[in-house]
Amino acid sequence: MNAIPLGQSALLLAPCELFVFDFDGTVYSETDHFLTYGEEVAHFVEDAKRPAFLAELFDAFHRHLYRSSAYGISDAGDTDYTRRDASGIDDLWSVIGALATQFGVHREDLQKAFAATREWMASSAYHMKPIPLLRESILSLRAAGSRVVMATNSPRLHTEDMLLKLTLHDVFDEIVFDAHKPQGATDQFEGWLAKFQVDAARAVSIGDHFRNEIEPALALGMQTVYIDRHSRREPSPGVTVHLASPDELAQLFHTIASLHEC
Repeated sequence: MNAIPLGQSALLLAPCELFVFDFDGTVYSETDHFLTYGEEVAHFVEDAKRPAFLAELFDAFHRHLYRSSAYGISDAGDTDYTRRDASGIDDLWSVIGALATQFGVHREDLQKAFAATREWMASSAYHMKPIPLLRESILSLRAAGSRVVMATNSPRLHTEDMLLKLTLHDVFDEIVFDAHKPQGATDQFEGWLAKFQVDAARAVSIGDHFRNEIEPALALGMQTVYIDRHSRREPSPGVTVHLASPDELAQLFHTIASLHEC
C-alpha cells in the first residue's frame, strides 16, 4: 500500500512538530475482538434472524479482513449495509454497527455490546501485544522536541487499561477520549495547533479511519498518515503517507526522530 519507501516518507514528515494519533486500529494490530463484538451484538438480534445475521457477519469478516479488495462498496452482490453511507464505514466496528442496524438492533443495545467487548479487551483474557519499538519511537519524537497527542472516540473506561497493556499509557502529552470524530476533529486539531503554536503544515494526523482522522486533517492543510490495513483505497495525492499496517509506524517515526537529531 505504501507506494513511497518509508525513508522517503519520513523525509516528508521530518518538519512536523505535532503528531496526532488515533487509538483503535492505529496503535495495535489485533483483530480478534471484532468476532467478540459481533457475538455480543448477536445477543440483541431476534432469534429468527440471528442465523442470517451471523452468516452475513462472518461473510463481512472474510471480505474485510482477508480479501485485499475488502468489502467493495459498489459490487452488485453486496448486501445493503455495504452500499449505504459507505463514507462512514472504514473499519469493522462500523461494518458490524451498520449490519446490526439493518437487523433491527437498537443503538442502546449496540452500546451495551460495545461496552462488553471493551471490558473484555481490557481484561487479562485478551492478549494485546505492543507493536515492537512503537513506544520507543514515540518517546524519540518527544525527545526531539515534537508534541505527541491522541484523540480517540473510545471512552476513557477500559481504553486506559488497554494503553497500559500496550505500554503506551505514558507516552502522550495529552489524550482526549470520547473525541466525537469526525464532527469534533476539526475543533480538536485547531485547539492543539493553537496551544502548541504549530502551523497546520507542520502537524500530522495518524489513523486508520479516513473520514475520522484523514479528511478533517486534509481540510486544515495538515500532513496525514493513513493506515489502510484493508487496502480499500488507492493512494491519494492528498495523503502524505499510506501504510498497510500499524506495525510500520515504529520504523517511520524512529526515522523521523533520527532526522530531527541531524
